[in-house]
Amino acid sequence: MPTESAQLHLNDPDYGDLVFDAVVAGAEDGEPVLLLHGWPQTALSWSRVIAPLASSGLCIAAVDQRGYSEGARPAEVAAYTTSRLMADAADLLDALGWG
Repeated sequence: MPTESAQLHLNDPDYGDLVFDAVVAGAEDGEPVLLLHGWPQTALSWSRVIAPLASSGLCIAAVDQRGYSEGARPAEVAAYTTSRLMADAADLLDALGWG
């Protein structure tokens, strides 16, 4: 199952435009699955499951989260609160068109 790299743009009201690196795979009309990594992993932690999930008809996005994507690394510690990470996940769904 082919995968493609994507960049997802989010506008943080306090830190401006953030660009998240992602791997997208699977059927465009498949049920969406957003794969989020923990600390200190990256989206690569999902590399062994992306293809099987995509092959089953799902639409997969594995995203390097805030602090891991080169274009989404605000310097301020306050930029990394749980509420901001949760908002990122919701905004990533919108950026993917998954609402």
